[in-house]
Amino acid sequence: MAWRFFIGALALSFVTSPVLAANSGDLARVLAGEDCVKCNLKGADLSGVNLAGRNLGGAKLDAAKFVGANIAGANLSGAKLVAADFTNAKAAGAQFVISNLDDSIFTGAELEAADFTSARMDEVKLQGVRADGAIFSKAKMRAADFTGARLPGANFNGTKAPAGIFDKTLMDGALLRYAKMFGASFKDASLPGADFTEAGLWRVDFMGAKLDGTKFINAYLKLAKFPKGLEGVDFCGATMPDGKSNFNAC
Repeated sequence: MAWRFFIGALALSFVTSPVLAANSGDLARVLAGEDCVKCNLKGADLSGVNLAGRNLGGAKLDAAKFVGANIAGANLSGAKLVAADFTNAKAAGAQFVISNLDDSIFTGAELEAADFTSARMDEVKLQGVRADGAIFSKAKMRAADFTGARLPGANFNGTKAPAGIFDKTLMDGALLRYAKMFGASFKDASLPGADFTEAGLWRVDFMGAKLDGTKFINAYLKLAKFPKGLEGVDFCGATMPDGKSNFNAC
């Protein structure tokens, strides 16, 4: 019985706020290595904890801390993670499908092949993340900040990312078909082979971006900004920055 008392006491030390208080029993289960579906872990400090492969689907994790934690392959689908902190977390292959991640922090995290399909991600901080092949399809991410992130081959198909910041990102071969990114910024981004087919890109800033082989087929580019001397870019059927349709290269 002593070990249970010890884990329970340890669990209480991982609760950071009486307002966002995790259930001590739920937290003890997680710290003991168990899955905890739909648990109450609000405000829990799980920094540095090994949660790899753990099932926390549907859990309440608002304001929880995962700084430097290992959540590789973990299932957090459907979880509430508003204002959660994943700074420098190891989250390759983690599942965040339809999770609420508004105002959360992923700065410096490893997100290779992580799945954020249909997640809520307004104003999420993702500066410097490594997210090769990650899936953000149909996510809603107003003003999300990906500055300096690695996103080669990432899937943003159908994503809504108005005012998103993608400056200095590496997005070679990324998929952004049908994405709505009005007012977003891709300044100095690397976008060779990226596919923006039928994307909504009103007032998007591509100044300084590398666009070799980038596709803007049927995209809406009114008032968008591009660097001079573009070659090898496919604008077939696109509405150009001057508002005119371009069928010259079709």
